[in-house]
Amino acid sequence: MKKHYKTFFLQLGLLIVLLIGSTTAHAVNNLQASGVTGAYSNANGIYAYLGLDGNSNNFWKHTSQNYYIYWNNTYSNWELGSSYTDYEEYILFNENNLPKTTIPYAESGYSIWGGNNDFLFWTLTEVSSLAIPTVSTQAVSGISKTSATGNGNITATGGANITERGIYYSTNNGFANGAGTKVSTTGNWTTTGAFTQEITGLSPGTTYYVKAFATNSAGTGYGSQVSFTTKATPVITWNNPTDITYGTLLSATQLNATANTAGTFSYTPALGTKLNAGNGQTLQVNFTPTDLTNFEATSKTVTINVAKATPVITWSNPENITSGVALSATQLNATADVAGTFIYTPDMGTVLSVGDGQTLKADFNPTDAANYESTSKTVLINVILGTNIPETDKDILVIYPNPTTDNFAIAGMLNDIRITISDLKGLSILNKKISIGEHVDVQTLSKGIYIVQIVSNGKVFTTKLIKK
Repeated sequence: MKKHYKTFFLQLGLLIVLLIGSTTAHAVNNLQASGVTGAYSNANGIYAYLGLDGNSNNFWKHTSQNYYIYWNNTYSNWELGSSYTDYEEYILFNENNLPKTTIPYAESGYSIWGGNNDFLFWTLTEVSSLAIPTVSTQAVSGISKTSATGNGNITATGGANITERGIYYSTNNGFANGAGTKVSTTGNWTTTGAFTQEITGLSPGTTYYVKAFATNSAGTGYGSQVSFTTKATPVITWNNPTDITYGTLLSATQLNATANTAGTFSYTPALGTKLNAGNGQTLQVNFTPTDLTNFEATSKTVTINVAKATPVITWSNPENITSGVALSATQLNATADVAGTFIYTPDMGTVLSVGDGQTLKADFNPTDAANYESTSKTVLINVILGTNIPETDKDILVIYPNPTTDNFAIAGMLNDIRITISDLKGLSILNKKISIGEHVDVQTLSKGIYIVQIVSNGKVFTTKLIKK
């Protein structure tokens, strides 16, 4: 503590020195800026004075222990000290007088400092010597295929704060301390204890060797080596399945992945699923290995094409019909195995000519056009010769003469008559509109039987005409 009563305290200090003399428990030394010789002793031993360095620092060597101390005697102000215990850092030298490390000492006693002379009553007591930290390497945890957690435990700090701690790792068994790859954290830790360090960027299925370390001002301490192996990724073999058709349920034919180690498969979509039509649909398998210590769960995807299904049309050849009978639901009666609509050719209500093996066609358009194709089917129908003049109409509809050699006429209570003459194969020979009583010329027709279709008043009549 600085005081402005410097002269008084200086005199008081000198008086105390003279009074105490050799009876004090503290050695008395007059340390000068230059010319100091001899030895200094205290409770810790005898220190031989070595002289000054270029910065006017006084050096002593402990006569029985291998270290040196120095005391800086350059002060610019007079100060009166009081009873105190002050911790200072002194430089420890090796036998070649080269700096080795810094160690703490405790200085206690009374002192008066001033100018180039220090009147000191002191003892130097070594508090502790610094040492490198003591570290143990613990088992590695949290192991995956590319990362792990290194674990260490600092059991002794070495007398100084820990400024860095972490892990060295390598694929070389027995690698040297400080070699390999370092992952660490810097800080200022004052206590012992466990710590963790994340290790990333590792290769799957690889054995690594690890050492924990910690650093203080005295150096770096290393733990013993431990090893671990990153998890491997199972190899899944699964090819894109062959195309299927809508309506086919997923089975072991498509969901047939295998792996190079034992485990269980879980598929998405699951077994028994019916996929909609479409190309490039994703199938995924998640694989969980039985040995989770050495293998990691993994997954794989493939794609499958699902083609539209073709509806099944059920439609048989209709029974024969006679000439003049219009097509109806009796003949046009196709069905399909899915919902949709039919379009027939020829359409309902059509009167076919006489003839065998005439084609009827049904075009089917499914309601679910996303999953089903449009399709069609044909059947055959025979139209045989026949008459359909009801008995009640025979007195109002007469073809005469019949048979004929050159012409005929139609008699009856009809008007707006249109006639069609066809041969037995259904080929139309004549189609015209006539009046009642008008003669129809058939001289050019060959001898044979012909079909005459008469349409009048919304009715259709069919009868035979014999040409001689």
